[in-house]
Amino acid sequence: METGEFTASTSHIALIVPGFPKDEADTNCLPAVHLFALELAKKVERVSIFALHYPFSTRPYTWNGIDVYPQNGANKLWKRQLTLFTSLRRSMDYVNRLHPIHVLHAMWLNEGSFYGLRLSHKWGLPLVMTAHGQDVFPANRYLQSIIQSNKEIFCLSEFQKGFLQKAGCKNPNVIEWGTRVAEIESSRTIDLLAVGNLILLKNTSYVLDVCAALKAKGKAVKAVVIGEGPEDTRLRAKVVELHLEDVVELRGACSHEDALKAISSARVLVHASAYEGFGMVLIEALAAGTHVLSTPVGIAFGNKNIHPLSMKVEEDAEVLGTLLEMEQPAPFLYSIQTTVERYLKIYAGA
Repeated sequence: METGEFTASTSHIALIVPGFPKDEADTNCLPAVHLFALELAKKVERVSIFALHYPFSTRPYTWNGIDVYPQNGANKLWKRQLTLFTSLRRSMDYVNRLHPIHVLHAMWLNEGSFYGLRLSHKWGLPLVMTAHGQDVFPANRYLQSIIQSNKEIFCLSEFQKGFLQKAGCKNPNVIEWGTRVAEIESSRTIDLLAVGNLILLKNTSYVLDVCAALKAKGKAVKAVVIGEGPEDTRLRAKVVELHLEDVVELRGACSHEDALKAISSARVLVHASAYEGFGMVLIEALAAGTHVLSTPVGIAFGNKNIHPLSMKVEEDAEVLGTLLEMEQPAPFLYSIQTTVERYLKIYAGA
């Protein structure tokens, strides 16, 4: 399918996404998606965004010159069952009459892709579907219907591809996501950084164990944890329990820009997650010339630019101590421009 040149006949791309920034100051809502939309808008005549659940409004608006049509599903089950598809169909029908849509691109293999299949059939439009996160797990009630449609499915990493194949998807195609060139801070004031939602899946508690092991070895480090979530209270208690008050700062939530600044100020990013479909924070760290020590998930799977995290405290503390004594690596960029160029070829051949 990845053949042909992109032409003006495929100039209006409609993206179906779970959420989108409510305004241009909102940088925390799915940064990977809005980076893609910004770059795509440079290459095609028109991009329209159909945001299923967020913002909590149904009023269309313009974001950086891109038209956004929120459906206000608000992650409510009853809206999914009763009104969300009808709202999306009417909204997309209105846009399609004004500016004919040439390709639908549904991000996440959830209700967005499921609705995309119905609308693609209704209007005879090509549909591109991309897995992004935990939507490849068996618990996703839409997954089997999407796979059984026999439509081509894309994913973000070889690691994620394996989950799709286990679910019965015969040949998912990998297109790695990208980011922008990083603004690198002149000084590295953070030794160890962890960034992500504070949920059990991310294993942030393990990062504290490694910090405790480093302290026991007499290594003075400054560690920062960025993120919020249900594990926050337990992690704060563990910092006290392990006597890490002078080592670890639990910074809480921050803007995406501030997270990027912290990444470029860090010497090592430690990522202990049990699963990632891709791991944007990993490529953001690589782009900033920050050492990355990660479990083999998402883009870290088999990646020679990323140091493997063994989940053995003493072993990982030793590796981390070595990395802290090394020079920073050269920045390595997974470019969002490359991601968009690859999808343009997909759109052209759809």
